[in-house]
Amino acid sequence: MTYRVLARRLRPQSFSALLGQEEVVQTLKNALKSQRIGSAYLFYGPRGTGKTTVARIFAKALNCQKGITDEPCQVCLSCQEIKEGNSLDVHEIDGATYTQVDKIREIKEMVYFQPARDRYKIYIIDEVHMLSQSAFNAILKLLEEPPPHAIFIFATTEKHKIPATIISRCQVFNFHLFSTDEIAQYLKKVIKEENVEASEASVLKIAKKAGGSIRDALSILDQIIALSGDKIDENLVSKLLGETNFALLSKILKNINEGKAVEVLKFLEEIFKSGEDLFYFYNSFLQFVRFCLKAKLGEKDTSLSDSEWEEVKNSSQIMGYEELLRCYNFLIENQSLVNRSEYPYISIELIMLKLCEMPKLKLIEDLLKEEGKPFALKETIEVKEKSFKEKFIEEVEKRSKPLAGYLSGAYIKEENKSIIIKFKSSLKKAYDRCKEEENIRIINEKVRELLGEDFKVVLIQDEEKEEKKIEEDITIKNLKKVFGASVEEIEYITQQKEEENNEY
Repeated sequence: MTYRVLARRLRPQSFSALLGQEEVVQTLKNALKSQRIGSAYLFYGPRGTGKTTVARIFAKALNCQKGITDEPCQVCLSCQEIKEGNSLDVHEIDGATYTQVDKIREIKEMVYFQPARDRYKIYIIDEVHMLSQSAFNAILKLLEEPPPHAIFIFATTEKHKIPATIISRCQVFNFHLFSTDEIAQYLKKVIKEENVEASEASVLKIAKKAGGSIRDALSILDQIIALSGDKIDENLVSKLLGETNFALLSKILKNINEGKAVEVLKFLEEIFKSGEDLFYFYNSFLQFVRFCLKAKLGEKDTSLSDSEWEEVKNSSQIMGYEELLRCYNFLIENQSLVNRSEYPYISIELIMLKLCEMPKLKLIEDLLKEEGKPFALKETIEVKEKSFKEKFIEEVEKRSKPLAGYLSGAYIKEENKSIIIKFKSSLKKAYDRCKEEENIRIINEKVRELLGEDFKVVLIQDEEKEEKKIEEDITIKNLKKVFGASVEEIEYITQQKEEENNEY
């Protein structure tokens, strides 16, 4: 006889056999008792929470040959056919396989025909969110004017992907995840029925790994029984689940708090070499920090065994509450980065290195206290007095900006009742401009305004010295040698030219 996995063999066949989802079950049973049957239902929630199972039980309750009932008889032809999945009037459709509109058109053509034998023609569409927009449009027409003998039951893990126009025409039921304690109690019952021995800690580890899904828990249990036989070994469970023990997580947290980045990287390397699931390790560490936070608040997590709780209580003393909170917040913020990363090891390594730097950070309150300390101010602040050249050019600029630009590159000095204005040989153009009659007049006028009548202005151009200096420059010499060039003309960028270039 072919072996049937636990998840299929133990699938509930009646409402009374269902685990949890009390609000959903009670609502559907009341609707069956009062025969207030809707034309469309939407079941949504995480995987492994019983959406398809409830849909099948509801279909049996509607089409049971003893009448519409909240507890199907399980023995009539209709109940047996629905259980085996070969009923002519109950159609299960996988939305992920039939995404296009063709299948919905086929349903649309057949739905108006009367049921072959049973009371209702029922369509269970699983993963309905996978349908295309055109398929949803076709369903919408069916839901707007459904035939009285047709009932649609949609199941999905992603309700937000279903158009609002479809949702508004359905009775919506939310299926929640199961608690670790609920799963653990159920697994104990299954283990007893399967004549297998397992410790409390082993069962708890399987329940935690299932993540709120009964189907996942049964699949893991099936795998462990196949590996360990009639007696489940706790160490084997830990190894199979790739579980990181709390003692190791505590050591990592301690090294993070002490800023020992090298030690943390060694632990990560060991975990990587052991072949442990890195995503699971990251989530385990995040949960461990969360447990430590709860321990700081004096609250025990019900999913922890006594030995794990003792480890968490001791580890919660490693950091202060605020440090743990920062660490937990940082891990949460970067969780999506790890999940999306093509190289999770590198991403986790980076996150851990950043966490090692956290103890070195100062609190804002401490920084504000430091900033709030008064500091000594000098009684007087010295203001540097402007030189004659600066004052002179400012005054000239009021009359002529171009002239001020030409003078900015010159050497200007007061000497023996004279103002010496000396230009480098490269500034010949500026020198020639300043010698123009109008400009000479402006220069003399401004000198008199600043210094008085007795000062005279002397304009000089330094011809030889600058040119010789440039000719001797090592860069110029190399350029001449490489390109066989010679210096034809020397032109310096003056302040005015720099301003003109900046405008562009």
